[in-house]
Amino acid sequence: MGDSCFILPDEPEALQIIDEDQWVRVYANGTIGWILGKDIRTDQCTGSYTDKRNGVTYKTVKLAGRWWMAQNLAYRPPHSPFYDNYDTTRLEENGYLYFIPHINEVCPVKDGWRLPSRADWESLLDFYGDNERAFEALKEGGESGFDATFSGYYSDGGIKNTGERSVMWSADPPWAVQLSVKFKKVAAGPVIRDLGYSIRCVKDQ
Repeated sequence: MGDSCFILPDEPEALQIIDEDQWVRVYANGTIGWILGKDIRTDQCTGSYTDKRNGVTYKTVKLAGRWWMAQNLAYRPPHSPFYDNYDTTRLEENGYLYFIPHINEVCPVKDGWRLPSRADWESLLDFYGDNERAFEALKEGGESGFDATFSGYYSDGGIKNTGERSVMWSADPPWAVQLSVKFKKVAAGPVIRDLGYSIRCVKDQ
């Protein structure tokens, strides 16, 4: 997995030019900066990962000390006839929506990726301090690079709330993380177990 990171300048309070639209100001302790005027961690890294199982390449981003897929997982669960008739017209953008029987068997574990635990999610959300700030950072186009996609959820034979809600499983169901366009905040907690939600895989190093 190739990656690139913001490099910390040696001088305290240094201004590092990334390109004409992107800059980072670094405090003396070398941990906090601004990008386009918004707080970020200056050790933010980006990269990519290609899933050998189906050849799909995902953007990745390192946040709160872990690598996260910056796109929804798009791996079809094996041995599941449910997905025979799944609408794949927006699969590259939205990924699959997964149900509890399959959520622990779809991340590419042989390459070190896994379904994030509740603790992984809580660490990521704590990184941003509050639910409103986390929403702005993690949403698609937000400064974190996580790019949460508002791909909705699967219920009653179809996909609902596309463009309005992002719901992502944890490895501790029914606990999940939701981003709501209407409320502009992140919510974390139990969700309806029988619906299909997105997956973002995580990797420790």
